[in-house]
Amino acid sequence: MSFFNNSKIDEESKRNLAFQTIVAHRDLLQLASKKQQPPTYENALGLLNELAPELYSDFIELLTRRNESELVQYFKDLSEIKSQETGKDISPIELIERQIKTLQDLHDQDPSKKTVSKRLMEHLVAREKMEPVRLTENRILNRDFNQVDRTTYSDKLFQNDFFSDYKLKNSNVLRIRFLHPDSDEHITGADLIYEQYDLKNNKVRFVFLQYKTWDKNVIYKSATANLVPQLEKMTSILCNNKLCHTSSGTKTSTKYRLPYCSGFLRPTDKIQESDSKLISTGYHLPICNALKLIENEGKIEKKMIKEESFKSHIFEELFNNNMIGTRWIDVETLEKIYEENQVFKKSERIKLYAQEIIK
Repeated sequence: MSFFNNSKIDEESKRNLAFQTIVAHRDLLQLASKKQQPPTYENALGLLNELAPELYSDFIELLTRRNESELVQYFKDLSEIKSQETGKDISPIELIERQIKTLQDLHDQDPSKKTVSKRLMEHLVAREKMEPVRLTENRILNRDFNQVDRTTYSDKLFQNDFFSDYKLKNSNVLRIRFLHPDSDEHITGADLIYEQYDLKNNKVRFVFLQYKTWDKNVIYKSATANLVPQLEKMTSILCNNKLCHTSSGTKTSTKYRLPYCSGFLRPTDKIQESDSKLISTGYHLPICNALKLIENEGKIEKKMIKEESFKSHIFEELFNNNMIGTRWIDVETLEKIYEENQVFKKSERIKLYAQEIIK
């Protein structure tokens, strides 16, 4: 299965959607790991590799293709030609390693030849860029199937999806599901749903994030036909069910905390042509504020939201300290809301769904 082989979608759109999805994986890791040091995009790609290895190679190809050196592309093209000639699968890595050996031998014979040394270094760098991203031994999430108690999870809402269980360092348990549309041509974005469960009291609290790519730090209503309907759907699920209210029905709490805001728009950047690094500005804007800006200004601009949104590390700390996100509600109430609003019905958006069991 592949999301991004559809020829009807231009490559830039595929690439930006892939990056959007990786940003969602990174945000999920940041919420789950609760570390001051934010997770890297390599961690996020590694998580994707564990959840959906079938998609991993597509994402890697899309996110690196524009920024490949001519040398990397040369060996990829050469690989295709040699494979067709011989009828055997000859990888770019195999070919470049042969050339590296030749250059290394020449360098060893006479290290003073600067042109040989330079060419050897270029090939070594290109070889490194060909390597798939792998998780290191000290992974940001510990997978430990033997210690995960699967009796704590309800499976009735899900079918035919990817999921993985993890034991977190704080002894909490995390299940992550990767939910995808049936057809790649219908994919329009990504969502993250992150839940925390208190099974002793049968309670749950959560937050929704919706990801949108902005162009030069602006999201225009006129250029994003489905933005308002999607934000209104989140409003229907969250705000109309008063999940942003206290248990007594008020919007503010008697405790010192922010409002129980549970839905956020997460603008993400486009992949920059001249920069191979994955960078995202990381603002989290409440959906009610997003809708007001769209209605009043016709756009959402970075300079407009700095005073009413959270950066990623602040967002993670506030949520994990119960300062934002919904109030604690009954698990049955949440399941009823999901079923009534068909939250997990196949849609045009990729969904990352995480359930953290609080010990």
